[in-house]
Amino acid sequence: MGPTCAATMFVNLFTACHTPLTLIRISKYIIWMKYQLPQADYIKAVKQQLMGFIMDEIVNSVGEFHDDGGLIPRDELSDGDGDGAGGTRWLGRARACAADAAVVAQLRACGAVLAGKTNMHELGAGTSGINPHHGSTRNPHNPGRVSGGSSSGSAAAVCAGLCPVALGVDGGGSVRMPAALCGVVGFKPTAGRLSNAGVLPLNWTPELNLPLLKSSLSIKNIKLAKYAKWFNDSSEDIRNCCDKSLQMLHAHYGWETLDVTIPEIEEMRLAHYVTIGSECTASLAKYLDKLRRSEIGWDVRVALGVYGSFSSRAYLNSQRLRNRQMYFHKEIFKTADVIVSPMTGVTAYKLQDDALKSGELDYINGAALVRYSIAGNFLGLPAITVMVGYDKAGLPIGLQFIGRPWRRARSTTRSLKCSTISSRKIKPMEDGVTKDFIISN
Repeated sequence: MGPTCAATMFVNLFTACHTPLTLIRISKYIIWMKYQLPQADYIKAVKQQLMGFIMDEIVNSVGEFHDDGGLIPRDELSDGDGDGAGGTRWLGRARACAADAAVVAQLRACGAVLAGKTNMHELGAGTSGINPHHGSTRNPHNPGRVSGGSSSGSAAAVCAGLCPVALGVDGGGSVRMPAALCGVVGFKPTAGRLSNAGVLPLNWTPELNLPLLKSSLSIKNIKLAKYAKWFNDSSEDIRNCCDKSLQMLHAHYGWETLDVTIPEIEEMRLAHYVTIGSECTASLAKYLDKLRRSEIGWDVRVALGVYGSFSSRAYLNSQRLRNRQMYFHKEIFKTADVIVSPMTGVTAYKLQDDALKSGELDYINGAALVRYSIAGNFLGLPAITVMVGYDKAGLPIGLQFIGRPWRRARSTTRSLKCSTISSRKIKPMEDGVTKDFIISN
């Protein structure tokens, strides 16, 4: 059975039922399709045949509709119709939400349609997207690989073509990391530019809402700061691909790469971890004191135990390091427009079956994933990741631009309009590195 035939059967079966359209009904039919077709035909049928029909039905059901698809927030954002449970089974009961989060309300006011709410790593306390309560989000490029976290469902939904835009929350790369692993654009504005009202307050220093997008545009005349020792602390495929992308940016647009040094990167990573851990513990204390630990995944239990061990002195020292790092970065921005780095140190790694029911503590891969995320959160800097190629296994590679705070014309907010190397036009070579870089305009 081909994808067109299967899609026709889907439509006929759907229209034969005179009941209201729901996401559950759509999901059941899409799951049914999965067992009728080979994987390639199934994906083609869902993306090219079914989604158009589904979106037409949504338009007819709810009225005006914009931007070729729905918008999906992750489970840390209230949407007024349910509680932001943060990927848990218990927090939705303890924390009732009666209204939309501010960013959701603003999007609704602009005509956006919310198509659902996505899965996430429990309490945002991990980078894999493995959730023992609601199921682990799989990478659309390879279902046997992680999608990244903690906004795992948001990145996977955009990558799979279920929506053009999704919302996430980024306290430590939680949107940019899964965006890189799934091959979409992940954007984080300057801290304070968007309201956090209605967001589960896991921490307040580094966290804010941001979108995951399919693509962006291009501009010229940018100076890129590159700290080679840090930049090269990644897998060979990532390092080669990101280096090649910088060469192509120079060739196409004249973007210059400046060699810089960013001191005390490891100290900044530890200070950021102490900060988000301390603030998470303080924010959730009133809930955790009454909670049975058996309701929390094993990986999050360990994380919360570590968070609770941090002292007030360690937290205050972390804020001193934060001020020191802000000075270092301001000095770099005197000569450069943005700081460039890979988005992750590794591409999507394999899902382990024994982690699906308990959660996963993989600090080696976790540290490699979060390596380049810290400055954007700890210092509140705007940052964006764009896909620039694939590794030898055909998994996406992301390149990150970190910009000056508030300076939209010369920061990563401007990079949202800039030289994204279009993921739909990148072709992998046999050696895994990209062959043709085509800059989308």
